Amino acid sequence: RDEHLPQPHVLSPQREKQNVFNLRRITGPQRDTVYSLTRNPNRFIRPKHSMYFRDAYGHLFRTDDTIEVYHKNLDNILQVYFSYSSFKWNEVLKHLTILAAVILPPVIVASVYGMHCKHCPEWERTHGYPFAPGLCLFSSAGMFLWMKLKKRIEPSRPFIALRGSKR
Repeated sequence: RDEHLPQPHVLSPQREKQNVFNLRRITGPQRDTVYSLTRNPNRFIRPKHSMYFRDAYGHLFRTDDTIEVYHKNLDNILQVYFSYSSFKWNEVLKHLTILAAVILPPVIVASVYGMHCKHCPEWERTHGYPFAPGLCLFSSAGMFLWMKLKKRIEPSRPFIALRGSKR
């Protein structure tokens, strides 16, 4: 199952919102038509039948109000869901940023030492070769510890684990 596609529990409120919108589009003109029939008597509608049209108008008016309430409730449900998914997405991006910050120093060191320059002073020394991997490890560990001190990484959980994840 692809997690990037909209899930069925999200499609349901969206589909219901569309259904409510369609129902609202239908009942609005009907309500207006019935209202005009109650206010403007003509030769097809007798005065004794106008009370039935007023009753139908009342029902359509209440139905329209109920539809409006459903529409607002579905709007609120979708707002809450999208806020929650935005919060989760921000959590993922925060962890990816931390991971990138920890991995970036060794990448920079490896790219400099991977150029195979003839005149690198470290290659001439006795411990010049182990200096580059040591610098990579030291810079990553330093960045990791700095993130822990700044409380960007929680000590009780694994480094990449997200809140609410099932790992």
